[in-house]
Amino acid sequence: MDSATSEPRRIDGPLPCVKCLYDLAGLMSDQKCPECGTEIARTLESLEPLAVMSGTELKLLRRSLLLIALPMIAGTVWIAAGQTLLVVLWLNWGYMSTAQVLSILLPATIVGSAFTIASFIGWRMLAKCLRPRGVLSSTAQRRLSALASTFVALYMMFGAVHCFRTVQGVPSGSLAIGQGAVVVLTLLVWLLRTYTGFSPIRDLGHQCHSPRLRKTISVLRVTAVPCVAVVLAYFLYDEAIGPNATRLRSLEVVSMVAFLCLFGCVLALGTTALLVRRRLSPFAAAAAQREFAKSLSAPATQDTLAI
Repeated sequence: MDSATSEPRRIDGPLPCVKCLYDLAGLMSDQKCPECGTEIARTLESLEPLAVMSGTELKLLRRSLLLIALPMIAGTVWIAAGQTLLVVLWLNWGYMSTAQVLSILLPATIVGSAFTIASFIGWRMLAKCLRPRGVLSSTAQRRLSALASTFVALYMMFGAVHCFRTVQGVPSGSLAIGQGAVVVLTLLVWLLRTYTGFSPIRDLGHQCHSPRLRKTISVLRVTAVPCVAVVLAYFLYDEAIGPNATRLRSLEVVSMVAFLCLFGCVLALGTTALLVRRRLSPFAAAAAQREFAKSLSAPATQDTLAI
């Protein structure tokens, strides 16, 4: 790495040792950690690209994680609240007219679309920030951007289909094949986007010396796969037997558990993204200190001399 072969430089900002997390601020890059004896060059190499990112890049990176995390948390809570409200109203009233259902469904769809668009911006921004530093390959960047764009389009289509079905008075379990395919594709694309996108976020957790966050993200990515599979399987089963058929109680319980586990995974993934964003704060502060020190040591311009 360049950090190991270039001339020694002073560590201007907070920099935790790769082995013991000792703050190496004020030491030279060719020295060793006073606490454990690990070469500082090894820490600099392990921290690439965070150690060389500018303040602007880290600011955009932290903003992208915020745009990814908040829609996942708020969107999950919003969907759960909307479904709970529909169930409560249906139990109290026994029957809901189309206008009553749309009065809840339309705002939920609009707000959900806003969350989806914010998440789309966050994923595109994340890919843009990490691609120049080599964390994401060009192929992974294109794949992540394509999945984020596809999910937005499918989610909007799903909301339109759901509202159209309600206006037409189509009961649950009577979706056409094309409409059901939108639901299936939406879930699959969400899973692929989340699985692909959280791979670099997991690597960022490792570079921030957060092995627990890295392991947590790995477990959550894997856990989301069977949850989505069970939900899709029950959806296809529900559509196949029709709205008036008797459903197996055990399958309904399994699907409900899968839904709850999936909601839990989404909330946990959003929370871990926020924690990774928080762990980036020392690197952003170090970058700001480096840029400030560089501005002080920069030669005076002609305008400055004239003043």
